[in-house]
Amino acid sequence: MPDLTLRQLEIIRFLQKHKEKTGVYATVRDVCAHFEWSSPSTAHQQLLAIERQGFLERVQITTGVFVWWPTERWWANA
Repeated sequence: MPDLTLRQLEIIRFLQKHKEKTGVYATVRDVCAHFEWSSPSTAHQQLLAIERQGFLERVQITTGVFVWWPTERWWANA
């Protein structure tokens, strides 16, 4: 997938594995913890960049809590 950086691919793969392993979608904090980033804004910016490219969809589950999951575009190219 030429549109994504290596880090972005790692993030999407983490989101998939997290869902398979736990049964729930990963939050920004889950992504931040997995990649050992000190700031959730780093994870948030990465997720937004992937979302802008059309590979992730952001969904609000409750007030102030969002999750991302791969879109049809990701699955078509996976």
